[in-house]
Amino acid sequence: MIIVWGTKLYGKVDEIEGVGYVATQFGHLFWIPLIPLNSFFVTRDGRHEFEGTPIGLHGKSVLAGYGRVFSVLFILAGLGATNALFNPHEVLEPEKIRSTKITIALGVMAIPVCIACYLRSVRFANYATATNLANKLDLDERLRTCIEFYYDQISEEEAERRIDAINNDDGSEWQGDDELTEIYQRYMSA
Repeated sequence: MIIVWGTKLYGKVDEIEGVGYVATQFGHLFWIPLIPLNSFFVTRDGRHEFEGTPIGLHGKSVLAGYGRVFSVLFILAGLGATNALFNPHEVLEPEKIRSTKITIALGVMAIPVCIACYLRSVRFANYATATNLANKLDLDERLRTCIEFYYDQISEEEAERRIDAINNDDGSEWQGDDELTEIYQRYMSA
C-alpha cells in the first residue's frame, strides 16, 4: 500500500490581485490537511514549491483549508449514504439506518460550509485586509501605492505621481498597471 504524506498549501484566502494571497501549509495524509504548520503570503505558487513570506498561522486560512476539504468529503459521504439508504436491493439493519441518516445530515450541513468557504469575501482581500497585510509585511511605499490604486482608493494619475516621486531616487519609471507585480517581485528578491 502506498502512503501519500507531506506538506501542501491549503486555505487560499485574502488574495490581492497581481500581488499574492494568504495560504497555510498543512501536513497532509492522502492530501487531507491534518496539521497546520505555518501561513504564508504567497507570491508565486508552483506545482511542488512556492515563494512567500511567513506570517504565522492565519485563522481564516486554516479554517478555509479545513472547511473546503472536509465539507467536500462530508458531502460525498452524504451522497454515498443517501444511495445506500434508498437502494432497493440493499436491506439495512436499524443500527446502520441510524448511522446512514447521521452521515446524510452531516453531508447536508456541509453544503453551506462549502459554499461559505468559496465566497468572494473569503477568497479576496478587501481594502482594509490588503492594507493590514501590507503593514504586517512591511511593504514599501510603491507597493502600498499600487494597492491603493488597485482598490480604487486613488486615481491612476495619483498613483503615477506617487510612483514617479518614489522612483526619482532610483531612476526607474512607472510602467502602468503591471508594475505592481514587478515591484513586488523586485521587493521580494531583494
